[in-house]
Amino acid sequence: MPLTDVTRERLKDLEERNKELTDLIQQEQSKQQLTFTEAQIRNHLKCALQKSPEAMIDLLIDKIIVYRDKLQIYLKYSSETPPLNPTKPEKKSSTTG
Repeated sequence: MPLTDVTRERLKDLEERNKELTDLIQQEQSKQQLTFTEAQIRNHLKCALQKSPEAMIDLLIDKIIVYRDKLQIYLKYSSETPPLNPTKPEKKSSTTG
């Protein structure tokens, strides 16, 4: 049975809509927040702390933003982790004695 132009066009529209819906489903699934138990978090942190300093930073730190007067440190343990409180570099005090 040959397809008519109308049927072919409708099939094309439905396939495009199916692809759009599939993409939307994948996007929503990727947004779902993962939940971890306290034990899993503790295990991850303990494992990270046993690594070399470079590996530890790679596992725990997402990014660090350096400003002239402060740092912002973003951790990887949560997708919604706000930066740590910005800190000013400690001033070295000179003591004479």
